[in-house]
Amino acid sequence: MAYHQLTTESGGDENSRINEAREICRMLEEFTEQMSEKEQSFIGDMTDCDYCTTKQLFWLRDIKDRYL
Repeated sequence: MAYHQLTTESGGDENSRINEAREICRMLEEFTEQMSEKEQSFIGDMTDCDYCTTKQLFWLRDIKDRYL
C-alpha cells in the first residue's frame, strides 16, 4: 500500500525492492574493503534481506553509484 510518494518512486512493490537490494549487494561484494564500516555492515545486513524499505533501497543505490 502506497503511503508516501517515495514508495512509488522507488521503482516497485516490496518484492521488487527486495530483489533489487539483493542484486545491488551482489554487485558490491568485491568493493566492501573500500567501504566504511557502516556501509559494510549495511551491505552485510541487506545481502539476504527479507524486507527492504524505500529509504534502505535509496541508500543502497547511493552506495552502488559511489563504488560502481
